[in-house]
Amino acid sequence: MSFDILQNLIQSFWSFIHYNGYVLAFFLMLIEGPIATYVAAFAASAGLLNIYIIFILAVFGNLIPDCFFFFVGRHSRVKAD
Repeated sequence: MSFDILQNLIQSFWSFIHYNGYVLAFFLMLIEGPIATYVAAFAASAGLLNIYIIFILAVFGNLIPDCFFFFVGRHSRVKAD
């Protein structure tokens, strides 16, 4: 009985990753890029995700927050007299 529940839970988790993996990976890369990139690359090596799409998402997922914080810091400076 409990093995069936665990099997259904794992199956639903893989189904969720299969259908929403790229969106989830991108948003996780926006928050914490390198760790999410490692996890997504592992999922790609397991055959769940496409490695080329993961690469593109990793580039933008790591570049967007860096540019955002750069421009916030650049334009929010207070100039000394």
